[in-house]
Amino acid sequence: MSTVEALIRKSAETRPQGAAILGPDGTLMDYAGLLENIENIGRTVRSCGIAPDDRVAIVLPDGPAMATLFLAVSSVCACAPLNPAYSARDFAFYLDDLGPAALILMDGAESESSRLASERGIPVLRLKRGPSIDGAGVRYALKRGVDHGPEDRADLPGGDLFNPPNAVALILHTSGTTSRPKIVLLSHDNLTTSAGNVARTLQLIPEDRGLVVMPLFHIHGLVGSLLSSIHAGSSLICTQGFEAAGFFQLARELGATWYSAVPTMHQALLGHLQQHREDADGVSFRLIRSSSASLPPK
Repeated sequence: MSTVEALIRKSAETRPQGAAILGPDGTLMDYAGLLENIENIGRTVRSCGIAPDDRVAIVLPDGPAMATLFLAVSSVCACAPLNPAYSARDFAFYLDDLGPAALILMDGAESESSRLASERGIPVLRLKRGPSIDGAGVRYALKRGVDHGPEDRADLPGGDLFNPPNAVALILHTSGTTSRPKIVLLSHDNLTTSAGNVARTLQLIPEDRGLVVMPLFHIHGLVGSLLSSIHAGSSLICTQGFEAAGFFQLARELGATWYSAVPTMHQALLGHLQQHREDADGVSFRLIRSSSASLPPK
């Protein structure tokens, strides 16, 4: 049994300067920096009076910030990532169904979810990008909302800060295609076991570098790409979403060795190469994974 934080700490202790998360602009966060971010964000969450069994909703675009925030929030309470493209009606449903203790948005971002949260008395926290850590890497910090006032809770150090393996780490909803979407609760042990299965099956190694194109509010992106890479102690490039036109250039420039996607994305990439075959020059994937739907024979 393990936890999300334990996976990060293991790599931070064995290869602290090893690359963990890269942005599409090439900015890099090593495992030591990632662990520091996890601890700092976790302490802020606790200081806002958010308990280990509370739920926190996240509405952030894909990218390094979303990946870091998910890893941090899921380590100290139950994390519920929501699709930023949801309509006001969708946000209202999910906020009412989840009953979160807080909502986290990117600093300066506008979202209907913020207005709806305020109407429901749900505190809103803002994630901001701060100065680099020791001159390298990216530091993120949570801004406490005015409704929190002074710190409500003691800063819990060390192991007391993080949740145990059996605690709920991730909350997702079913698709709701045949009935009302249902809540699915996933523990740290659920997530780390699944991530380990993916990492072992794909034989991921620390030298691998995954290109994340799946959304980080979806189990495929969170476990199949993000956590499987963390489990292997390897690095991943967190894109701001899938774009066939810039996919191969990004893979080449940042040295991606693999990626995981749904069949429609693979088809879009093949379609792009039919017109721009030269874009794949210099790109060398060790493996390509297709998941979440059957791959059409064509």
